[in-house]
Amino acid sequence: MSATSALAPAALSPEERDAMALALAAGFTSTVASLPPADGRRWWKVLATDAFDAWLIDWPTETSVDPHDHGGSAASISVVRGALREVLLEPGGTSTSVIVPGGVHRVTADAVHDIVNDGPARATSVHVYSPPLSTMVFYGDDGAPVRRDDVDPEPTLWSTSLPELP
Repeated sequence: MSATSALAPAALSPEERDAMALALAAGFTSTVASLPPADGRRWWKVLATDAFDAWLIDWPTETSVDPHDHGGSAASISVVRGALREVLLEPGGTSTSVIVPGGVHRVTADAVHDIVNDGPARATSVHVYSPPLSTMVFYGDDGAPVRRDDVDPEPTLWSTSLPELP
């Protein structure tokens, strides 16, 4: 093992990611009620370490993110309010999971998926990524990569309509 890899922080275990996502979601329950409505999806990096980062994402109805991966980061997602649907792209087809408050949903580091709010109400979720989210690759309908986005380390530069959280 090299000295560099010995100093690199260990990624969180799935259980540690889950616990962090659930705790943050519980902590944001009253805060998200005061978020003003928005026309589009918006996000805030709420916690960052060398081993993981956590994001609060607000999903108005009829919003989604295009099929994407997390650049090698695994994730745990916990819904604060509303419900979300994950569409996982797999060889030979897709599978769907519904994510509701009180639970946690895991996304493997190699998954290509889409998250959709096709419910009747706004949804808000917490996403914990480990290692921290640094890139996202987006995919076309044919499953081929179409674009790679670097995640800006300054969350206010990579968000829209950032309100002050109480």
